[in-house]
Amino acid sequence: MAMLALPPAGHTRHTGCNARQDPVSMDRRLLRAARGGHREWLEAVLLGAAPAPNHVTVHVAAAGEPQPPTAAALLLDVATTPQGDSALHVVAASGDSEAFLSCARTIYRSAMALLDRANARGDTPLHCAARAGNAAMVRCLLDMAREEDEERGGARFRVADVLEKQNGRRETALHDAVRLGDERLVGHLMAVHPRLARLPGGDGMSPLYQAISLGPASARGRRALVCRTGRPNCPARCCPTRRRYVPTSED
Repeated sequence: MAMLALPPAGHTRHTGCNARQDPVSMDRRLLRAARGGHREWLEAVLLGAAPAPNHVTVHVAAAGEPQPPTAAALLLDVATTPQGDSALHVVAASGDSEAFLSCARTIYRSAMALLDRANARGDTPLHCAARAGNAAMVRCLLDMAREEDEERGGARFRVADVLEKQNGRRETALHDAVRLGDERLVGHLMAVHPRLARLPGGDGMSPLYQAISLGPASARGRRALVCRTGRPNCPARCCPTRRRYVPTSED
């Protein structure tokens, strides 16, 4: 099995509320590629994580034994910023153009576990994308979760799990979207998981209650929430076709 080389001298280690067993500081090249949405640079860094040909150890998996992780997966699993952000956190917060979406897919293909990995503040990549208003990135991350569900037979529990993930403030990505006042982003999250608006957060404040308490600052986000939580006289034109909701443990 390929082994990941230890980081060079000068790399620091840190701990946090979500610290992995042995986190290491993210390589500057990896961080720069993730922040800039440079897929070619990103792939070059990940390819560089592989050992030289004369140092490769071939691992033959027995029947039913899972394949060992690649060197790129090992690198992405332990490499974090001082704030505990993985490469997927960095990409999700940095942009949502096709270049950034391509980087996110590249990272996810190598390290699927990063999809709902929490940083030191408890934020997942979805929290970071929603807080930055990166709607296309939010859709991309949810598509990844949807692909996992499809591989498991079509159930959408993974999508619900990712959306319901709460950070250190006990807030979901929908709380961030409401606070931002992004009507389209709120609308998309609600279309995927309508009951997310009523999930209690920090101090028992649900996204719906938060939208009301913020007043004019989140008027657009509040309108999107209300239209999808059953307002009696809501005009049909403001409510896009709802997607089927998968019951959660609270139902």
